[in-house]
Amino acid sequence: MAHHQERKRSRRQQYHDPGSNIIVEPTRTEQQIIHDNDSNNNNTNNNHGIIEEDTEEEVFPEINDVDWDTARHNPTAVPRRQKLRYGGDEYTPKWVRYTGQAKEGYCDSCKPGKWLQLKNSAYWYHKQFFHGISSVSGKRFMEPLKQRAGDHDVVEGLCHQCHQFVPICNAKRKTSVLWYRHAHKCHIYDKPKSTAVSKRNNSLSNSKKFFT
Repeated sequence: MAHHQERKRSRRQQYHDPGSNIIVEPTRTEQQIIHDNDSNNNNTNNNHGIIEEDTEEEVFPEINDVDWDTARHNPTAVPRRQKLRYGGDEYTPKWVRYTGQAKEGYCDSCKPGKWLQLKNSAYWYHKQFFHGISSVSGKRFMEPLKQRAGDHDVVEGLCHQCHQFVPICNAKRKTSVLWYRHAHKCHIYDKPKSTAVSKRNNSLSNSKKFFT
């Protein structure tokens, strides 16, 4: 039992920066070392009938030297985990830092990831018109049904919603930002229910059944 608890502690191992009160999660390399050590331990412990559940690997924001220096003087600069609206939500940032007007969200769609301000809509604009992920559905915009060559080196796509050919890109804008702009205004998506709301509704429903 004591050995099992020790392995739990090692899996959640955190690192303390000397001279500060900031606790930092292990880097990807350090996580891999911990994972390899746990795998070896699991092979040994499974012979004794110990079964462990598989957990999804967490992706931590990259922290550079500038971020370190800022976090030493400003605790709100330390990245903190944020709950998603529902499972599979690709829009909501999993990690945020700072508070108020300075609050930023981490875009893990970028490689490497990058921080973008939330209050001035920089994150909103980036996710929708750079990555093509709807802020409403949390999923990627639907692709054109088909494409064709238009006038003036414009590539057009057939929209499933309005059944019109609209610009996707041109010689100046080689990305799909024109299509994403149209999709944001035209496409109709059902807004998924929040996981938190669903849990609360289920709890209320169960309470009513209990007292009736």
